[in-house]
Amino acid sequence: MANSLDTALLLYMLDESAPIHGRLKVQKTPFFVGLGLAEEGLVGPTFDFIRYKNGPFSQAVWNGLDHLVAYQFLRKHDYGLTERGLFLRDLVGMLRKGNEKSFDLMDTALRYCRVRSGQVLMHEAYEVELEPVGIPGRRIAVRDIPMGVSILSPTETTLEVPEDLARIIGTELSTTPDELEAAAASAAMTEREATGRLLAAIPENRPF
Repeated sequence: MANSLDTALLLYMLDESAPIHGRLKVQKTPFFVGLGLAEEGLVGPTFDFIRYKNGPFSQAVWNGLDHLVAYQFLRKHDYGLTERGLFLRDLVGMLRKGNEKSFDLMDTALRYCRVRSGQVLMHEAYEVELEPVGIPGRRIAVRDIPMGVSILSPTETTLEVPEDLARIIGTELSTTPDELEAAAASAAMTEREATGRLLAAIPENRPF
């Protein structure tokens, strides 16, 4: 899995750029977000991209997507948010405070991606000119970058996140569906036991 913050931001990006039809858009949306942030000197997700057969590619994006689906934050067939995903989306929304400029730029890029298919974004990504990490000092179109060369590598600096919020997001992302189900069953059992004790304590000749 990508780091917790990146995975949570990936969910945010997929939600804001929906509908998602196919995995091409899953890859290209974070690329355009990362590109926009890098050009403005802002921080955000820290996905690395290399030149691959369909343009910019990040293994960390795949890892994050697979985790979000396996842990039931996203539906598998269309990558839409589940109920659990909606909760994580709310947590990500709390990150905006103190990171307004980054979120404003991300939202601009996501609006751009929202109305485009994965195929369109792929072709547009090929035409992007940038200075690849793997070919410093030279500005070049993505289509002309050799396969496997690092295209985009954001700094390790990321968004400002309060420790308690980072902990909650990390815990939410690391809790498996089975663990969540077991916790819910335990809470239900505790509630039933408490109700039973309460009823047992009420006299049979109660006046109601």
